[in-house]
Amino acid sequence: NNYATADALAVVARLGIFSSVTFSYPLLFFGLRDGVIGLLRLDGAKEGVHRVATVALLALVNSLACVMKDLGLVTALGGAILGAALGLH
Repeated sequence: NNYATADALAVVARLGIFSSVTFSYPLLFFGLRDGVIGLLRLDGAKEGVHRVATVALLALVNSLACVMKDLGLVTALGGAILGAALGLH
């Protein structure tokens, strides 16, 4: 919120960020859900597994989003985990 609310370009940028987050969330979430289901080896399970996994992961991700105040910690943790995974490969 460093820009004036009357600045037209700032409003356009805010709308662009809003649409980017809104439309990319489902794509990222489906990848997360399918990855967790594959990691737990529940690929061939019933359709109910997808529903339960969707509700559980949505509850987990959204509750973490409400609690977390420092996004730098999330970024650093993700970078550390992915860096370690690349080092193991």
